[in-house]
Amino acid sequence: MTRWRTVSHLVFVSLSFCVSANFTWAGLLTDYNLVVIGDRNGSSEVEGRVLIGGNANGSFSNVGFNGGNLGNASPVDSLTVLGNLTANANIQSGRLRVLGAISGQINNNSGNSSNVFYDSTTAVPTRSQIANELTNDSTYFSGLTSTGTVTLPQNVANHDLVLNGHPNANGLTVFAINGSILNDPQGNQIRLNANGASNIVINVTGTNVVVGHTFGGDFSNLRSHILFNFVNASTLSISNQFTASILAPLANFNSQNANVDGGVFVNQLTQSNEIHVPY
Repeated sequence: MTRWRTVSHLVFVSLSFCVSANFTWAGLLTDYNLVVIGDRNGSSEVEGRVLIGGNANGSFSNVGFNGGNLGNASPVDSLTVLGNLTANANIQSGRLRVLGAISGQINNNSGNSSNVFYDSTTAVPTRSQIANELTNDSTYFSGLTSTGTVTLPQNVANHDLVLNGHPNANGLTVFAINGSILNDPQGNQIRLNANGASNIVINVTGTNVVVGHTFGGDFSNLRSHILFNFVNASTLSISNQFTASILAPLANFNSQNANVDGGVFVNQLTQSNEIHVPY
């Protein structure tokens, strides 16, 4: 398992990848498909690696079958729970690491019995370290200067909320929007025109955010390079498939039967549908 980064290292990496033409997330945002600071409740699968800072309840129908470096030759922790695991889990690849108690059936579909359960505190970040890193990430992204333009739905003939990219020399576009427009009953789609941008940060303000739109335009082909940063959301819910990564370190996130094609990094999670690696 990758060791937790110090704040100074995180800031350095954040600065470097945001001005780099080869844009990748840093730290926890790179290493995991799902990170929850507190508790995760619910069911369904997560394709990549999972880190839960609190308790994990319900079930994981599948974990770690499409997450990159999860091979049995060099096993990594595909599911790490710092609290108790009260859930059934199918571990497709990699190891299960639980610091608390286990109550539930663990299935090892990888065929390597040594990877079914691994209990150790070695190289595991604390819950406060997880919270600090995700909060610092969110603060950093929220401080970036907005360069993209936002066109709101104007009439019945124009239902789309349109994001028009204006990339800088390194291919980065930053948007700033109010979360209230993401559930505007007049709009039915968020449409992205990247205009050559290779990396997108969308900073969203609002404490109780509901995303009811679908996603169109360049979201599909750029989903591994798009991050929605819900800066101060305390609750977040989606009702349609979400095609980007989600960073909301203060939020209780409810997926409401909608898949996410991207990483999820939140305070609490109620999961009812799948979380996919963004490629």
